[in-house]
This record gives sequence, structure tokens and C-alpha cells, in this order.
Amino acid sequence: MSLNPIQTDTDRLRHMRDAANAALVFVTGRTRGDLDTDQMLQFALVRALEVIGEAADKLSVSAHTAYPSVPWGEIIGIRHRLISFMVTSTSIWTSSGTSRR
Repeated sequence: MSLNPIQTDTDRLRHMRDAANAALVFVTGRTRGDLDTDQMLQFALVRALEVIGEAADKLSVSAHTAYPSVPWGEIIGIRHRLISFMVTSTSIWTSSGTSRR
């Protein structure tokens, strides 16, 4: 059994969906200010956004083409900025799908 099985577009889209749903759960009942004071929330949101961005980056061109309204470049770009520590708490909060609270 391989430790790194081959992932299909369906697998990657599922990972994206699951991570996005998790991010929404993490921010439910929370405010933007919580992100500055709760390190666990920060780590959870960053991880969810990394998973989403990594999966988006590994999708096939045909998957990207099939969903032209999805901002693939922005999704992948936030992941690259996250792993380079080039993001602010505000961009993490906004990327997690929250309104300004």
C-alpha cells in the first residue's frame, strides 16, 4: 500500500469541500477579533486554506475549465502566501468565507 496514493480530481474536490466546510464550522459564532487572540483558530483556518489551495493547485486543467467561475488563481495564490507567511489575519478571515464581523 502506497503512503501517497494517486489522487483524482474528484478526491481533490472532496478535500476542498471538506476543508471549506471545516473552516465554516471553525468561524461559526466567532468574530474577526477572535482570530487575533485565538491561536488555535488561526492554525485551523490556515490549515483549511492550505488544504483548499493545495488541492486546487493539483486539479487538472480540465477541472479548472469545468468551473470557470471559481477564482482558481486566487485560491492557489492564498495557499502560496500562507506557506510563505505573507498573509495577514484579515486576509485569512476574509478567505475563510466570513463576512466582516
